Amino acid sequence: MKQFYAHSINSQGQRHRLSDHLKEVATLSKKYDNKLSARDRAYWAGLWHDLGKYSR
Repeated sequence: MKQFYAHSINSQGQRHRLSDHLKEVATLSKKYDNKLSARDRAYWAGLWHDLGKYSR
Protein backbone atom coordinates (compact mmCIF):
# COMPACT_ATOMS: atom_id res chain seq x y z
CA MET A 1 0.00 0.00 0.00
CA LYS A 2 1.28 3.47 -0.88
CA GLN A 3 2.26 5.68 2.06
CA PHE A 4 1.18 9.32 2.14
CA TYR A 5 3.04 11.88 4.22
CA ALA A 6 1.92 15.17 5.76
CA HIS A 7 5.32 16.86 5.71
CA SER A 8 8.78 16.46 4.31
CA ILE A 9 11.50 14.71 6.33
CA ASN A 10 12.21 16.44 9.66
CA SER A 11 15.59 17.10 11.30
CA GLN A 12 15.60 13.57 12.79
CA GLY A 13 15.08 12.04 9.33
CA GLN A 14 11.49 11.04 10.07
CA ARG A 15 8.33 11.59 8.06
CA HIS A 16 4.88 12.15 9.55
CA ARG A 17 2.24 9.89 8.01
CA LEU A 18 -0.69 11.89 6.66
CA SER A 19 -3.33 9.71 8.33
CA ASP A 20 -1.68 10.20 11.74
CA HIS A 21 -1.28 13.94 11.15
CA LEU A 22 -4.95 14.39 10.19
CA LYS A 23 -6.19 12.47 13.24
CA GLU A 24 -3.90 14.42 15.60
CA VAL A 25 -4.98 17.79 14.19
CA ALA A 26 -8.65 16.75 14.38
CA THR A 27 -8.28 15.70 18.01
CA LEU A 28 -6.46 18.92 18.94
CA SER A 29 -9.05 21.03 17.09
CA LYS A 30 -11.84 19.41 19.04
CA LYS A 31 -9.95 19.83 22.32
CA TYR A 32 -9.32 23.56 21.80
CA ASP A 33 -12.88 24.28 20.75
CA ASN A 34 -14.40 23.70 24.19
CA LYS A 35 -15.75 27.24 24.50
CA LEU A 36 -17.25 27.62 21.02
CA SER A 37 -19.56 24.59 21.21
CA ALA A 38 -18.64 23.59 17.68
CA ARG A 39 -16.43 20.69 18.69
CA ASP A 40 -17.73 18.26 16.07
CA ARG A 41 -17.24 20.79 13.27
CA ALA A 42 -13.75 21.60 14.57
CA TYR A 43 -12.90 17.89 14.59
CA TRP A 44 -14.04 17.38 10.98
CA ALA A 45 -12.29 20.55 9.80
CA GLY A 46 -9.09 19.31 11.41
CA LEU A 47 -9.52 15.87 9.89
CA TRP A 48 -10.11 17.21 6.38
CA HIS A 49 -7.67 20.15 6.32
CA ASP A 50 -4.95 18.35 4.33
CA LEU A 51 -6.94 15.85 2.28
CA GLY A 52 -5.53 17.38 -0.90
CA LYS A 53 -2.19 15.80 -0.03
CA TYR A 54 -3.63 12.40 -0.92
CA SER A 55 -2.74 11.91 -4.55
CA ARG A 56 -1.53 9.13 -6.77
